[in-house]
Amino acid sequence: MKYEFSYSNSSGVALGGIGSGTIEIRPDGLFYDVNFFTTEIGIKDRKEYILPGDIFLVTRKDKQLRILASTPYIQASSPYTMPWVRPVEKIVFEGKPPFAYLKYDDIASATFFSPIIPLNLKDSSLPLFEGKIESEGEVTLFIKPSFNFNLEKGEKYVKIISDSPKGDITVFADNVLSCGRAKDIKKAYVDIRSKGFAEDQGEGEYVFISMAKSSRFTMSWFYPTYKVRDFFYTRYYAKLFKDSMDIARYYWENSEIKEKTRKFYDIFYNPKGIDEWIVDLIGAQISTLKRITVLLENGDLAIWESIYDPDSGGPEAGAFNTTDVLFYYAPTILILYPELLENILKWTREFSIKEKSKEHILYTVSFPENLILLKERMKKDPSILSDMNKLAEVVSEIAKKTGKDPVGRIPHLFTAPMKTVDSYHMVDNQIDFIIISTLLSAYTGKDVKNDVIPVIRSFIRTQIGDYGLPYHTTPAGIEQEWGTTYKFFNSPNFSFLNGYNYPPIGYQTFDVWSMLGYASYTSIMWYSSLFLLRNVLNIEEFRDLENKAKDSLLKLWNGKYYDLWFDPESGLRDKACAASQLMGFWYSRLMGYNMEEEEILKEIIKNNLIEGEGVINGVYLDYPRPSFNGSMKYNNGTKFPYSIATQMDTPWEGVEFALASHLLYAGMREEAEKVLKEIYERYKLAGMFWKHVEWGSYYSRGLSAISVILGYEGISYNKKEGILKLRSKWPFEWILLLPSAWGVIKYDTCLQIRVEEGELELKTIEFQKGKFEVNKKVKKGEEIKVC
Repeated sequence: MKYEFSYSNSSGVALGGIGSGTIEIRPDGLFYDVNFFTTEIGIKDRKEYILPGDIFLVTRKDKQLRILASTPYIQASSPYTMPWVRPVEKIVFEGKPPFAYLKYDDIASATFFSPIIPLNLKDSSLPLFEGKIESEGEVTLFIKPSFNFNLEKGEKYVKIISDSPKGDITVFADNVLSCGRAKDIKKAYVDIRSKGFAEDQGEGEYVFISMAKSSRFTMSWFYPTYKVRDFFYTRYYAKLFKDSMDIARYYWENSEIKEKTRKFYDIFYNPKGIDEWIVDLIGAQISTLKRITVLLENGDLAIWESIYDPDSGGPEAGAFNTTDVLFYYAPTILILYPELLENILKWTREFSIKEKSKEHILYTVSFPENLILLKERMKKDPSILSDMNKLAEVVSEIAKKTGKDPVGRIPHLFTAPMKTVDSYHMVDNQIDFIIISTLLSAYTGKDVKNDVIPVIRSFIRTQIGDYGLPYHTTPAGIEQEWGTTYKFFNSPNFSFLNGYNYPPIGYQTFDVWSMLGYASYTSIMWYSSLFLLRNVLNIEEFRDLENKAKDSLLKLWNGKYYDLWFDPESGLRDKACAASQLMGFWYSRLMGYNMEEEEILKEIIKNNLIEGEGVINGVYLDYPRPSFNGSMKYNNGTKFPYSIATQMDTPWEGVEFALASHLLYAGMREEAEKVLKEIYERYKLAGMFWKHVEWGSYYSRGLSAISVILGYEGISYNKKEGILKLRSKWPFEWILLLPSAWGVIKYDTCLQIRVEEGELELKTIEFQKGKFEVNKKVKKGEEIKVC
């Protein structure tokens, strides 16, 4: 006997609504990771209420039964006692989120999907999926919950009602033969074998619904309470529907939901001029978007940074709306559901540091000059130590005196309970907020000046060094703070010795990779943000600082690329080439500005793109890598650890997607597709195509994949000015995604746009043939063509 084995079952297509919980169909035909119940989705040790294998389909063929799963014998089937109940030998699985297609040998085929419609949040957030099974015989769906429940049944549905967890599940079908409960699964199999449907046994742990061949069914759920640790919230769909039956009824009565989802799918997955594997790679992140989001009743969207995974780690107590990660996927949320990006930014802004708050005290005294003054005041007036109001007043006075006042500083991420900030320790979080807000304003016309100016002023007061660029102080990375200094003392009592500022204010998104002094990553982001403030928001106040920042970037320039960092205080310099050094210029491209960075992009590809690995975050041109030589020290004089599998020496697919988008905007298609191919090959292996990892699985940074579409099309849009720019250098036809409309965009000798939903306001269109005044609102079903 010879078997060929290739493991491909680590992930599948998530079925369910944006922010409403999901269930995952995988290549073995089973349903996994049911996360639509009350419990949190992102943390370690969450409770599983339905286990893999406890939702399964059975069909009849020639008096034999086949469990539609390619697994060992499960659910009482056996080659000894019940040899006529068998799994299928092979499944061909094709995942194209939001759709999944399965072919079970020559016995049956199935299509599963859940709605997703750009700019239509209500229908995209439905807690529901549809399935259709094509087979020669009847089909029975079994569900085996691991909780106590009551069952309500009707002519076309069964409804599982539970108190713990509190909620209900409805399975509704268009051609029901029978439904009910089963205690004896073997007896149910006998019924199906002899009659084509199971008989209701009136009791038992199994729920079933038997359907005629070629039937459609939906599974909807209503578990509106969402728990994060010991805190409870209400989901968005709870204000729209009363139970899972109400959800099913709404879906079945509104056929346009399926039609619009199919329209989106057809346009998305059938482009002209882009290879299928690229589209599949991008589309995989639609599954991630469904998997990691929680949509609350007030419209707030919580995007988990990742799902805890025993192999890749992740948040054990919750982490979401991480600002530095949002920087990478904000364009995706903007073009799919712009109101959600606006809500995330509003939520983040609300938790900026407020004067006289606990956070204000902590981060004010992070600066040594402030701390010294506070200690002098304490010496003269010990009552400060027992009067928190007085302490807050004194700290506020000191901050005003020195100018080192962190009021307005933007948070890193939120944790349990949902509106609790973990820290304010990252430099780039401040720039992230400014630049994302500017992007939102460009594409939607929203006025964000009053939102960003306080953040800019706070950043200038506390983070901008003598060269007009952001200055990183120690501690600036976990590998130093926790990996060396903390270990030396092995006590939080000495945390003030962990670096120059404590609490830290010198970190950035690569948080296990210290960048000191002036870093190219944050410096170019800062310069780009000032450039865009002036050119997009028409803010002239910071023009001199913009010019100074531009000039000072030359201090990082080595003739080919920007050094990783240099610190004039210590005299140290790190000459590594960072793959992410131009991310600020990527945002400039998204808003229609060419920063003439093509040669630097070529250098990044030359240095950082490693065949068989991907785009490595950082590379020394004349120094060995830990992945070849083992752990060592960074080549920069700090003696900080440069370890095997550390962040510098690994690829992050979210950075790679953003880089690919940037390369496409710059007309470097061949290089972009080499980057994308490395991601594709890495994640195709071992079945992780729909589960990308970084710190945890289903990592949110990978949502930046959708921005690759913008790169291929070379699109930028300014809503206020009505200008649509297209910088693509190759013919194509693909999906048009903008915050006010979606449809089809085609470019060859002419530029042609058809709006499927929404309205696109255009005054001017620019592309290779020139600049054209059009002055038209393109409405649903309308087209515009410019030659």
